[in-house]
Amino acid sequence: MTRIETQEINMMIPRITIQNLNYEINGQSLFDNLSLSLSQKEIKILAGPNGAGKSVLLKIISGNIQVPESEKNKVQISGNVIYLNQEIGFSDYSVHDWLYTKLGLREIEEQMHKLTEEMKKYPNNHNLLEQYGLLSETFNNLDGYNFESNLQKAIKLLNKYSADNCYIDFDLNQNVNTLSGGQKQKLKLLLLTLSFNHDFVLMDEIDTQLDEQGIEVLMKIINNIKKKVGTIVVTHNRDIADQISNTTLYLDPEKHTTQEYNLTLSEVILIKEKEEQEREAQLANLARQHKEIKRELSQLHQTSRKHQKPRDNDKLARNFKQYQEEHNARTRRHLQKALEKISKQKEGLKPDKKIYEIAFKFEQTPMRKKLVFSVPEDELLSTASGYMAPQDKILLEGKNGAGKTYFLNKLFDELIKKTPFWM
Repeated sequence: MTRIETQEINMMIPRITIQNLNYEINGQSLFDNLSLSLSQKEIKILAGPNGAGKSVLLKIISGNIQVPESEKNKVQISGNVIYLNQEIGFSDYSVHDWLYTKLGLREIEEQMHKLTEEMKKYPNNHNLLEQYGLLSETFNNLDGYNFESNLQKAIKLLNKYSADNCYIDFDLNQNVNTLSGGQKQKLKLLLLTLSFNHDFVLMDEIDTQLDEQGIEVLMKIINNIKKKVGTIVVTHNRDIADQISNTTLYLDPEKHTTQEYNLTLSEVILIKEKEEQEREAQLANLARQHKEIKRELSQLHQTSRKHQKPRDNDKLARNFKQYQEEHNARTRRHLQKALEKISKQKEGLKPDKKIYEIAFKFEQTPMRKKLVFSVPEDELLSTASGYMAPQDKILLEGKNGAGKTYFLNKLFDELIKKTPFWM
């Protein structure tokens, strides 16, 4: 999706600014006072563990996800934004029309056509004329009037980037759904090449599934557009990230906010790995202290039980017994407080995330081969079960953070452990 700002763009400096954004999914905090900024010609890597909210953040910036009314003033966008992800999706458009739509040009054209019809009815309506002027200016800023020539230039450029000078091997009138997997990856790069007239480009793992030649072409495109366009890139490929940017935005899943580093992705990962090692060492040390205090408490309890009851006329023994009990009570309180303190420290050092286990069972009957899956109650996916046969096609759908990727990863892990009986 493209976020089109029909403001007087010539009077504004294109910029993305998010200040203290709060956002929840299903009542769980995803972002807590999150802030970031991006100007033209800046390129930043957005990094963080799976589930930290990288895609959600990019979709908020691009307008794919709407934040609550109370948070809208915290997301300030001046300029046009295009969001590119790894999926092409289902479309009845031809390649030509799909590109025109993804660039946001079709939406503007349709709005302009609607306003033209309205102005025919109300020729003296200055508000309609003003709206049309802003849309026309935005269309012009995106170079929409030169879309055809820009498309041909982009194809020639991509063909030039490839070794065989024939990278785009599909027809522009071809239906997008008829493209092969490899051709769809090339279509993504063609769209990226055409995005240079936008103020900002958000790339969400578009390098996924690209072959070696595709990666080389992608690098050349990025190095070309970053001279003009502000860019945020999500990628797991450190080589790509390190070559294109020395600025990394780390999305911390525990603090629910971003930390900006003037470092490459690889350098930030080393920092995070070191922090994790230090945290694990602290947890191990606290665990040892916890164990030692529990041992001391146990010994104290055993010592108290061993004391014999003094005779009534043995005043010295009674006084000693009273002193011993008071001393033991003070020691016990001290040790209990130490235990509580250690428990809180351990809790604070633990990652703010839950690991959920899915149970799989594989069954085969004479009539039907099936996969049965279930998860514990009140966990990430709640209680679920289902069956899958060789001929079945299943759509796995759900909100961001619902556990779709986690479920498929767990399923794949289980399948490769066993002989896949439907293959």
